[in-house]
Amino acid sequence: MNKKKVFKKAVHRNKIKRLFRSAYVLNKYILENKIHNNKIYYIVFIYQGSILPTFHVINFSLKKIFINLKFFVK
Repeated sequence: MNKKKVFKKAVHRNKIKRLFRSAYVLNKYILENKIHNNKIYYIVFIYQGSILPTFHVINFSLKKIFINLKFFVK
């Protein structure tokens, strides 16, 4: 599904990006405590909802994901 069909206004799409960015900044300490080496990791967040989320929903979800995230070492 094209993101422009769900959120037609760029204002709403940008708000979701800002909410994710601020929630990441607040919770990145959880990731920093789990990573003990100097490797580079790329993280991508994809929001697939059809309603505009609140900051509390995104913050709670990211925190839960970061706590349950596991890094496998080869």
